[in-house]
Parts: sequence; C-alpha cells; structure tokens
Amino acid sequence: MTVSKLNKVEAPELRIASKEIESLSEKSVVTSNEAKVGIIPTERLVLMPLRLSEADKNHQAAMETALVQGLKKRYIVFSGEQVSKKAREIYLNESRNMAHTECDETRCLQTIAEAFQTELIATASVSNESDGYFLALSIHNIFDNTVIFSNSVPCKSCDAYDVVSKLKELSGL
Repeated sequence: MTVSKLNKVEAPELRIASKEIESLSEKSVVTSNEAKVGIIPTERLVLMPLRLSEADKNHQAAMETALVQGLKKRYIVFSGEQVSKKAREIYLNESRNMAHTECDETRCLQTIAEAFQTELIATASVSNESDGYFLALSIHNIFDNTVIFSNSVPCKSCDAYDVVSKLKELSGL
C-alpha cells in the first residue's frame, strides 16, 4: 500500500501543548542563564519584624512583603510569622536566663540566625513624621559584626502606598 497524498490534520489541543512546551523551554533557558550569571539566590537571610509606629501597624504586612520582594532577588529570605515566633521564643528564653538581667541583643540575634542556618540578619524601620516618612534598611553579618548593606531614604509627603513602593526599591539593593 502506497500513500500518494498526506492530508493536513488540525488538532488545536496539540497546538496548545506545543506552545506550552515552547514556553517552558524558553523559561528553562532563562533560568539556566540566570544561574550562569549568579542571579539565583543561594545565601540565606532573616528579615526581622519591621519596626514602625503604632499608627502604621495595620500596614505592616504590606510593608514587610515589599521588603521581601526586593530582598528575594538576592537572598533566600525568612520573614513573617515564623521569624516573629522564633524571635519571641529566643528573647523570652534569654530574658529568663538568671546569669544576666536582660537579653543581650547580639546574642539573641545570633541565636535567631543560627535557628535559620544563616549569618545574615536584616532590620528595617519606618518612622512616620508629620510631613512624610524615614525608611531604613540594614543587613549585618551577625557573627562577623560586619555591615553588608545599610541605607536610609526620606520619603517627603508620602503616604503608606508610597512607602510600600519605596521599601521595594530600597530592598532591591
């Protein structure tokens, strides 16, 4: 039996699958290129709970999320409730230690860093002033006592929405 003419078969589901495979292939090339230039984060960092005024507490989640969005470009970031819970536990245990009357902040931060298997601790603060905000971010190697990054940014005539955007920029390093 000989086939003299092939008919073109239309199969939309095959076309869709083909496009998805092309898309995945392009994404894997991008990912492998990012790995070649060192863009994929490998270093771990603990972002301590954001320090801010009582008036801005209701924006804390959005502000911390903005910080994480910027930091995760360079670090594997631990933040949020898991860090808050561990910090409370460590500070409470340290304050119960009868050998000294109060918690040594450096020792507590080292213990927090150890709990997340890292040496890097990031602290951030948002200070609300009458005409805007002051935003600050510091990243320290808690064991070497070295500053990895430190910056503060004024945000004059800003509201909470502007602060979230500025925090994302600030943490983008």
